[in-house]
Amino acid sequence: MTLAELRDWVRRRLGAPVVKVELTDEQINDAFNTAVDKFLYYHKKKEDYYYFTTVPGQNVYGPPDLGRMKSAVQHVADLPLTGNSDGDVRFVNENHKLYKWDSNNLQWSEYNSQNSIPIDVIRTAREVVYQPVQDVVSQLAQGSADFFLAYYFQRSSGMFIADLWIAMSAKESFDYVLGLQPTWEIVNDRLYIYPIPRNRIKVGIRYSLMPTEEELASHEWVGKATLALSKMTLGTIRSKYQSIPGPAGEGISLDGQTLYQEGQQEWEWLLNDIITRSEPLSLSIG
Repeated sequence: MTLAELRDWVRRRLGAPVVKVELTDEQINDAFNTAVDKFLYYHKKKEDYYYFTTVPGQNVYGPPDLGRMKSAVQHVADLPLTGNSDGDVRFVNENHKLYKWDSNNLQWSEYNSQNSIPIDVIRTAREVVYQPVQDVVSQLAQGSADFFLAYYFQRSSGMFIADLWIAMSAKESFDYVLGLQPTWEIVNDRLYIYPIPRNRIKVGIRYSLMPTEEELASHEWVGKATLALSKMTLGTIRSKYQSIPGPAGEGISLDGQTLYQEGQQEWEWLLNDIITRSEPLSLSIG
């Protein structure tokens, strides 16, 4: 279902075309956007990994020059073949690639410069992982062995197992203090990784798959929530007038208050429903 089809469905549920529904497309869009915001806040998003390989000596990575980046699509088949301008770029979640519109050939061609990260991945990144995990510090810094463990083995001649366990328990804190622990941060849509890699390392970004507008408009909860919020808006509009002149000179009473209360009750029920079904918040200590 598209957003336009959802708007038509909302109007039919409110009585159209038998009864005039005093709602514009923009007002129903506002209800849809509010419903989507709540849905995305409580609904667990699907996640996937995007992989790229570092360049020796480079620790800043980000999206290429996208020109006119448009919204993401789920599948390659969803890429529209009409209404595009030369230079339009789309991100496809299905294969984690960018596609650029070629106006000469009237088709989408793969567009992903080396070591670039699509903007949709950067803006929904949850975690950055290094592969392989073993001895990642040595790979990033191009060292021959882990300095901390090597120090303990040298001091104990590799004989004292207790020293090894002590070293392992304190290793993470030690690496953080000396700046050896691999870390990352995202600033202004750019990924920064530390320490600076001295050779090629495969890096994975765990990111959220954002649903498309069509997927959101087709979701049952979003549709019901859009209808409930539209009822509240329509109820507010009709509450401005007690009645309107009828064809026989008699006033026709409006159902503004009743419609608003009905929409409010449905909205509150839907909120409670999605909160109940969402994952509980994690416990934060610190």
